[in-house]
Amino acid sequence: MTVNQKVTGTASTIPGGLAAAGLVSMGITAALSALAAWLILRGTLPEQSVGYCSMVILLLGAAAGAVTAIARIKRRRFQMGLASGGIYFACLLLVTALFFGGVYDGVGVTALMILCGCGLVILLVPNGQNRAGCRRRKKRH
Repeated sequence: MTVNQKVTGTASTIPGGLAAAGLVSMGITAALSALAAWLILRGTLPEQSVGYCSMVILLLGAAAGAVTAIARIKRRRFQMGLASGGIYFACLLLVTALFFGGVYDGVGVTALMILCGCGLVILLVPNGQNRAGCRRRKKRH
């Protein structure tokens, strides 16, 4: 006899997880950009540090999106981390096309920073499948 059970998993679907990752990435980017603009306006950071601030913002936005995608989808870490970075990059290109007239400057550096942010998360976030250190040894009596 077959038993029908409720699905009790907490993983979200791939499109839902990637959409959440894109929203988190763009939210982090907007918040950190506003913070950097405020710090530069107050004079805390010099105006020459805009490039470094943007690189850090891109790295953190991509990393936050990859963490969100991996945590929500809970499978295929490598693919979902890279897909979240691709969605973040596409969103940034769309924002550039909409608000800045399609002036694409520094696209290669942007892609590299997003790839580094996603790659760091893929490599550093544990996946919970490594149980080599948790083995119990049998005791001889």
